Amino acid sequence: MVEEHQERFERTNNARLIANFASSNSLYAQICSGSPCDVFMSADFKWTKKLKADGLLDNDQYWNFTTTKLVVILPADNPKNITTLLDLVKPNTKIAVGAWGIPVGTYTNMTLTKIQKTWGNRSDPNYKGPQWEHYRDRIIKNIVSYEPMAMSITIKVISDVVDAGFVFSSEAKALEHRIKCVEIPSSVNTVGTFGIAVIKGTGNRDLAVKYVNFWLSDEGQELLAEYGFGTPRERALCCLS
Repeated sequence: MVEEHQERFERTNNARLIANFASSNSLYAQICSGSPCDVFMSADFKWTKKLKADGLLDNDQYWNFTTTKLVVILPADNPKNITTLLDLVKPNTKIAVGAWGIPVGTYTNMTLTKIQKTWGNRSDPNYKGPQWEHYRDRIIKNIVSYEPMAMSITIKVISDVVDAGFVFSSEAKALEHRIKCVEIPSSVNTVGTFGIAVIKGTGNRDLAVKYVNFWLSDEGQELLAEYGFGTPRERALCCLS
């Protein structure tokens, strides 16, 4: 997604973009330690919010520019014949998730907790039966890998290293011809909100503002939609002067 826009942005603005891909918390730490950065894009807006609280955002502004949800991905051959979320708790099922501290891991942990508290709670009107009780606890026993990045999860799945992985739906869409998916109902899914901001003190402020404005524009939102992202309920163009 970012790469698709990069060439055109560079050509139009006679500039070169250097992208640093890492988990949001890692990028946050790098910015706080003084690493050079013009624009920050986070898979969890809490990190842009933290940068604002730290006084590190230009004009103290950030925008929630897109959303995504979770999906379970499986190898194309699906050797364990996983077809439902309940299949994931079967013995000897190997699952990869994001480390709890990164956005995809945080959302996975929240979703597993929602499933257990909703479908596995006898006092909840959405209770689905004893097989869903202790669901999160049982899945954790099958987690064999806590990955530092969402990309690492997809690599393990398409390489048949694990039987399933929890990733963003946008990540799954990019690999739709190489994987199978199990959807997670919205009632127990977790929607992640992405944040974007210009970093205070950037030496390329005009270009940084142009870059942010693209992702907030209708054209940028259409590109995001093509890659499986959603649109926040409220969105406004960047109005930095």
